[in-house]
Amino acid sequence: MTQNFVLAPVIESAFKEESFDYLNKIIAQHRLKAPDERTLSFYQHEIPRYINRLILLGIYVCTFLWVILKNNAKIFKDFFLEERSALSLGILRIVTLSLILYINFPASVNNLIALGSGAIVPPLGWNTDLIFFITQPAFAYSLNIFFIIFCLGSLFGLYTRTMLIGATITGFFVMGIPQFYGKIDHYHLLWHVLLILSMSRAGDSLSIDAWKRQLPQINLNTSIYYGVPLKIVMILIGLGYFFPGFWKFVFSGFDWIFSNNLQLKMHSKWLDLGGWTPAFRIDQYPLLYQAGALFTVAVELGFIFALFFKKVRSIFVLAAFGFHLMVYYFMKIPFFSTMALFVIFINWQKIFTSASYSSKKASIPKKSDSFFFRKFTWVGTFLITGYLISGSLLINSWPFAVYPTFASIESDTVPTLYIEAINEKSGHVEASTIPLLNDTFTDQFSSTSRLRGYIREIINSQNQNSAYFGTLEKIFSKEYLSENNQTTDSINIHFYQIRLNTNPDPKQRSFTKEKLLYTSK
Repeated sequence: MTQNFVLAPVIESAFKEESFDYLNKIIAQHRLKAPDERTLSFYQHEIPRYINRLILLGIYVCTFLWVILKNNAKIFKDFFLEERSALSLGILRIVTLSLILYINFPASVNNLIALGSGAIVPPLGWNTDLIFFITQPAFAYSLNIFFIIFCLGSLFGLYTRTMLIGATITGFFVMGIPQFYGKIDHYHLLWHVLLILSMSRAGDSLSIDAWKRQLPQINLNTSIYYGVPLKIVMILIGLGYFFPGFWKFVFSGFDWIFSNNLQLKMHSKWLDLGGWTPAFRIDQYPLLYQAGALFTVAVELGFIFALFFKKVRSIFVLAAFGFHLMVYYFMKIPFFSTMALFVIFINWQKIFTSASYSSKKASIPKKSDSFFFRKFTWVGTFLITGYLISGSLLINSWPFAVYPTFASIESDTVPTLYIEAINEKSGHVEASTIPLLNDTFTDQFSSTSRLRGYIREIINSQNQNSAYFGTLEKIFSKEYLSENNQTTDSINIHFYQIRLNTNPDPKQRSFTKEKLLYTSK
């Protein structure tokens, strides 16, 4: 019933690009992996499998919810109402602000704004005019200055609450601007932690404020006031893992694990890295990379549920940390910001207590109890709802986005662009390049992954916006003219969609032209 009257018509409409833009893009992006295989009949055949996998995952989730909510939700309450130390919250504050300052968002903002308004690709839900206003150089420069000041004040704990609120507000824009240029970078959790810290007593330890109030810097006083913010961050990390695993199973089932899928995903990523390969070529050992795929899905689907059970929580935390190390070694995907936030899983009070460290007791006003719970009920609900909606609907935007799912079965080719400069008088190809393999384009977009995301937006777009091509044309023309000392008067620049082979072993990558997308004249 659901298949025939709901899913089938919706998928058919999106396949024909007749649905709303968001769903059209999801289907188009999924098809790009293997367009010859993923026909309408393919999706119609896969619908029953999708439904069966969703039912299995639904049973899994409902069983977990029943376990933590039975007996008057004892497990759930014990988790959220566990007392933690002020030191734990202070360490989270310092780690988060240090990461944000190290990433240097203002520098990224300046580099990307220099690409011009033609390079802007509005994320889902964002108004183009608002983005143009935010990315005005003068306005962005002012935001950058205030953001840095607020972050430094928050880091050192001077007027901590005020500084954190300022960092959260300005950070919404400064950390958001890089998301407007073709690729969503998944550092959203850092801004979410800023929001949580701005509502908490994050300045009661390791801060100038604590020194002014004559509180110990290593403040081991415990309270739910310090525990609840940390637990919300844990839940967000768990949800961030869960939905990629969820969609891997829904879209690909066990084929995601027991096939050469992970091998091809590594090849695709190595293409982004200019043909780099790790010292140990795990892609040549099917048993190993399939075991790695199984480990990945197990961590993603199990992490959030393990949080509620202390005996297995530490196992999954170590497994997730090892997972990130493995991904970085083999694919150079840095999740250092998430890894650094794992400090919240360390019982700092226990460590310092075992070291015979004593701490002066500090009182917390009881009159703020009801306000505290109302405040974090709203903040927690807002953030968790954002994760649930973006994760379940595969939304990539700002300030919420599903973490990269890598959910579909990978192909041995990737769709990208090929540019030719053709002399209209002679008909000769004067210059050509594949932007994805060209360092000049990579440098302009700050990274290959951002450039690849920008190109993917062009290919997936229903309306081939000339402004999108104009940004790439400008970079290509500048490089071409500087090398050949020619004008573009008699040059027609062609943009082709191609499929580029990802095999890392051939000395020269092969590609196949698929269609002409745009010409400059």
